[in-house]
Amino acid sequence: MAGFGSDGAAVMVGRRNGVAAKLRGDNQKLVNIHCIAHRLALASAQAADGITYLMKFKDLIGQLYRFYEFSPVRTAGLKNIQDVLNSRVKLVQAKDVRWLSHNQAVIALKRTYAAVVTSLEHEATERNEATARWLATFLATLQFTATLLMLCDILPLLSKLKTVSDANVTATIEALRTLKSTPGSNFRDLDQFLKDSSTVANIRYSHAQMDQFMKSIYLPFLDNIIKNLQERFPDVMRLSAFNIFNPIEADIDQQHNLQLLCEHYTTEVASLEEVEKEYSVLTTLLKSQYNALTTTQVLQTVQKVHGDTMPNLAKLAAAMAVLPVSTADCERGFSSMKRVKTSLRNRMKESTLNNLMISMEDPPAEEFNFHAACDSWAGMARRRLNVI
Repeated sequence: MAGFGSDGAAVMVGRRNGVAAKLRGDNQKLVNIHCIAHRLALASAQAADGITYLMKFKDLIGQLYRFYEFSPVRTAGLKNIQDVLNSRVKLVQAKDVRWLSHNQAVIALKRTYAAVVTSLEHEATERNEATARWLATFLATLQFTATLLMLCDILPLLSKLKTVSDANVTATIEALRTLKSTPGSNFRDLDQFLKDSSTVANIRYSHAQMDQFMKSIYLPFLDNIIKNLQERFPDVMRLSAFNIFNPIEADIDQQHNLQLLCEHYTTEVASLEEVEKEYSVLTTLLKSQYNALTTTQVLQTVQKVHGDTMPNLAKLAAAMAVLPVSTADCERGFSSMKRVKTSLRNRMKESTLNNLMISMEDPPAEEFNFHAACDSWAGMARRRLNVI
């Protein structure tokens, strides 16, 4: 067993009695990986902990979505106003369990902010909706608009951190530190945003109010994100060491990465000198013959083609090929199962459920042979309908 991937539950990653700790007791070379995508989501979501207003902001985004989602009449009214203002954008649901969904939610709200405020005021006036009046009042404040634009600058940086490596995490942290002294483009355009929205939300503020926002919300939030990223990705350096098989990084000095891998897999590979000799040959191949291959294809090639001439690198390639850096695949399976096996279909057989869910791993629709599938289905039994 080369690697073990899981979520962050104590039963999985507990230091003493967790599954990973038990497995590592029998295999010291086991690489335990708390799902990288999950950690990234936690790092961004929990950065708001301790900042009272951001917790309230997250709740309000959810209430705003539900206010329209569960009422066709309100949704239709919002769409009519959006058509008039040329801002037809659908509100997005933000949930912590949906990794970094707040990014899409705040961007969508920013694009249709004026229409939403107008719609809420209309609902409060015409239908005497107390919830709409409260939401409209909350949205038409400096704290809300400044927080909205702040998140439009910060969350995209985290969303782009899909390939987690030592370099990517470091670059993201540096970008976040830069925002502390030089705010992003969205936040710098706060005055213009308020001016464009002045017809629905006449928001004015003083320098003292902006200073208070920076001290109580903006800077603490950035500090929390940076701290969370540093604490939740302590083992990124070991995983990023496998970049030795990435053709794009063939020109980079990989001495440090080779040393890390040799130190971890001391019983599986030979000395560092032997590994370096093999890698010097592989580097030449990565630059000349394998520069168009993906990392996965390089791993397969090293194992199948160069297993005899590069035995040490072949073992490292085999280890990397099975490291479960994310649990997104199985989480996607749970979501698919929930869509298929609903409360009204709770007696569905396991075989039927498997057949309905197999489409998760099917080829793209344009590559599927529908005629062959139709012929196969028609030949299984006599049908009342004629299949053409």
